[in-house]
Amino acid sequence: MKKKEGLWFLGTAIFGLVLNLIVFGREGFRSGATVDKMVHESHFVVATIHLIILLTTVVFFMVYLIRMFHLNFKSRFANVIFLISDMAMILILTFLGPFSDTIQRIFASTVLTASSPKLLENANNEWNNTLYILIGLQLVLLILLVVCGIKSNFKFRAKEK
Repeated sequence: MKKKEGLWFLGTAIFGLVLNLIVFGREGFRSGATVDKMVHESHFVVATIHLIILLTTVVFFMVYLIRMFHLNFKSRFANVIFLISDMAMILILTFLGPFSDTIQRIFASTVLTASSPKLLENANNEWNNTLYILIGLQLVLLILLVVCGIKSNFKFRAKEK
């Protein structure tokens, strides 16, 4: 069983590497490589390594989420890899919170109304609820983390007896 789990881990790592090569190319793996994105009048420069870590974490999370439920929490190795990738996803979403607030402020515009001579912020855009969506995703990930921990504990305690 251990050899099979090792092959799954190796296959997932290779799949993540190939996916990153397709998305970013060989140049994305250079030291100091960046991705530039222009949003309205703001220019964002993100280190490629951050996006590679994000994409690799998502790949491990999705593969081991499916694998964990498919095996019905019977593989300790799959459960541990899922727990690690789930915690990494929660951490990534935590760091995306301030970024989503910045994007929301960029897309918010100011308007001058006839009834009010002062400038009002028009926050009617699709980015208003991004922070709430990120918090909701974190709660779902936290629930998955707790469920996996509890189910794994019950499975392996029953196996020990």
